[in-house]
Amino acid sequence: MMAESSDDKAIYKVFEDYAKEYDSWYLEHPAIYESEVRVVKELSMRGLGLEIGIGTGVFASRIGVDVGIDPTLAMLHIAKVRGVEVIQAVGEHLPFADKTFDYLLMVCTLCFLNRPKVVIEESVRVLKKDGSLIVCEVPKESPWGKLYEERKRAGNKFYRHVKFYTLQELKRLLASQGLRIVDVRGALSYGPSEKERLEEPIKGHKGLGFLCLRIQRKD
Repeated sequence: MMAESSDDKAIYKVFEDYAKEYDSWYLEHPAIYESEVRVVKELSMRGLGLEIGIGTGVFASRIGVDVGIDPTLAMLHIAKVRGVEVIQAVGEHLPFADKTFDYLLMVCTLCFLNRPKVVIEESVRVLKKDGSLIVCEVPKESPWGKLYEERKRAGNKFYRHVKFYTLQELKRLLASQGLRIVDVRGALSYGPSEKERLEEPIKGHKGLGFLCLRIQRKD
């Protein structure tokens, strides 16, 4: 088993110490939260599902994910209160048999991973051959990505650990693992300085601040 790095432990500690603050963001921004939930639902995930990096369960509890994993107990306690089945684990070592799940979900998880390729490999291992991996991220090139990059440079306790990706970088990362993007949906067509508003899912990616990619094996 691969040992946890000091960077891993630093990330875990932030989310352990500030789980309630992280969770409160969604309550304070209901239009954004609801828009993002609708995008995830739009991808029509069916069957047995796992969320990697479930956090406080804000998405899993809304879309019916069967089980979620996360390394931080404080986050898992909140997710459990929301009625989600949870297991303390990390994406690099998923405690499940090969070809168990019909779909896997990661919402703003990939950007916090120090070893994304390892987590993707593990995801493919536990995913059924015709299953889907759903990855949702804030694109680096979007106005929202640029805002969070500024906060990273300013030392924000959450964003200082983040590594945002452009869509092209995500495509290359997935292709290196034998995966392809088969559908893209998103939201947040407006910038951070504009009034927050509820949006229906948008097909495509140009200019959007929140993207969900439906990913499958190439073969």
